[in-house]
Amino acid sequence: MSKADLEAGLGIRPVQFIYRDDFVVQPSVPAPGEPFETGANGTEYLMEARKLTDGTNNIRVWAISNTNNIDTAPGTLMANFVDVPAQLYGRFTVPSTQPNAVGPFCMSVGATTAPLLNGGYAAFTATIPKAGGKLYGALPFGARDGAGLARDIIAWEAVKPSVASNGVPSASILNQGLIVPRTGYSLLDPAFAFNISGTGVLGFSITNESRFVPGGFPSTAVIKFTTTGPTGGLIVSGKGVSSADEFVGCSLNENGIDRWGDYGAATVDAATGFFYTANENISGPRGFRTNWGTFITRMNIVNTRTTSHN
Repeated sequence: MSKADLEAGLGIRPVQFIYRDDFVVQPSVPAPGEPFETGANGTEYLMEARKLTDGTNNIRVWAISNTNNIDTAPGTLMANFVDVPAQLYGRFTVPSTQPNAVGPFCMSVGATTAPLLNGGYAAFTATIPKAGGKLYGALPFGARDGAGLARDIIAWEAVKPSVASNGVPSASILNQGLIVPRTGYSLLDPAFAFNISGTGVLGFSITNESRFVPGGFPSTAVIKFTTTGPTGGLIVSGKGVSSADEFVGCSLNENGIDRWGDYGAATVDAATGFFYTANENISGPRGFRTNWGTFITRMNIVNTRTTSHN
């Protein structure tokens, strides 16, 4: 839809593309200073992981072209896609284990064990950064650790797109890999941010079956990235203080699985160059019906600074 129309109060004239065999298609967001794609009279890229819809390991890259016409001739916009074979990744997420500490609400409804955490979708559930002409996406999927515990890990993709004059895209996988933590850990709801020079961060929620390790209780974590992959280890930025204890996970109709956030967010401040990630953790005392919160991590790559907002 046209931003100019919205700003002028002219209402909404949406351009809609309906494809019934697609699920969780995420738009790209340019890094500060990143040029917009001018090919095919202006193009917006989007990305989609195809495993949930067709069982393949393909990454689908969409190109919405003729975007320069969105104010004057929105009906001329076109949608085209290309599928690119990627690394093997699992089809479904699994409920992730948190420490078995039963909170007061769960006790009050008769629960004797702490709920598991819903792993969400094996899909790109955060927007796709576009930086240096590349698209970056991360998705969780179910796996087992060395002890046989079901948990979620992360697959990441760095994709180079281009578009022909007729709006048909091409794409190639430049780099890809997996984020596999130590035994006992699960990683949930990843979100990337990159700057134009190819420096980035990946933020996510993290949990472990043991309360005695960093990031045991549901916490937030980040890892630094370059265009070729992660650098350094996981940093637990927003340490959880207890297990999830709320009406969703402890209600009888949820089978002991808590409806965890299924989203994350990350961005770059154009003025300072700091990175910000936002993910869910258990960061403080419970509110009326739940005890989860959103933890915001600020990174200047050299030093990590964190701020909590619930």
